[in-house]
Amino acid sequence: MSNSKFKPRIEVVSGAKTGRRHWSDYEKLKIVQESLQDGVVQAQLARRHGVSPSQLYDWRYRYKAGLLVGATEFSQVVVVADDAEDTADQSSPAVPSPDLVVEVGQRYRLTIPAGFDMDAAVHLLRGLA
Repeated sequence: MSNSKFKPRIEVVSGAKTGRRHWSDYEKLKIVQESLQDGVVQAQLARRHGVSPSQLYDWRYRYKAGLLVGATEFSQVVVVADDAEDTADQSSPAVPSPDLVVEVGQRYRLTIPAGFDMDAAVHLLRGLA
């Protein structure tokens, strides 16, 4: 008889995800905004967040071009008072409704007429992002 005993195999199951990491737009935006602060070393920031430096530079480029979703920090909105009925003469011509001008980064500038279907405009703007 041999002295070898039955040795069961051990199977290690890991719950960790494998493959590529998918960053949310919010996470990308926070990392890019951190990278734009003075004195930040890009390679160190990328290493700290587990991102390659080239990926960080790509996100920064897309942010500056307005292509990173949610990249707009401020949007200028001009509110026009609708008191034309109170101050207008009956003889003056009707004032046309103002158009909506949307600037998406440095690449796109859309002028949407006041009577345009806003659902279609939203669909168009989402397609540009």
